[in-house]
Amino acid sequence: MGGNSGDQFNLTFAKGPVKILFSVLPADFDGDWHENPEPQWILPIAGGWWVETQDGKRIELREGDLSFGGDQNTSPDKNGNRGHRSGVLDGKPCKMMIVQLLDANQAPRPKFSEVTDVEHSDRPSRTKPN
Repeated sequence: MGGNSGDQFNLTFAKGPVKILFSVLPADFDGDWHENPEPQWILPIAGGWWVETQDGKRIELREGDLSFGGDQNTSPDKNGNRGHRSGVLDGKPCKMMIVQLLDANQAPRPKFSEVTDVEHSDRPSRTKPN
């Protein structure tokens, strides 16, 4: 990061104004269809969380995983659903840190390969088939 801190890998995803939130999803959380309010990075810090997109793809994230939510202004699907739906894993609360990018013009749209490069290589994939 600076000075004589030693070799390290740094990947910057946000430039410009941000809002940092800490959220706790209760054990019975039901995040019915909705869009992210801003482009945002979501980092579970305790527990687990799943998200399903309009095309039926579902992923599960646990502590240390990273997800980018950029589904603002989506078109409704054939059932009128917009964005994504989500919930907690294992019937337990999920604590997460959310970094919202407040200047949409500066919000990066990361490629999947950029995000997977920083995932935990010792963890199995959490992607679930349709």
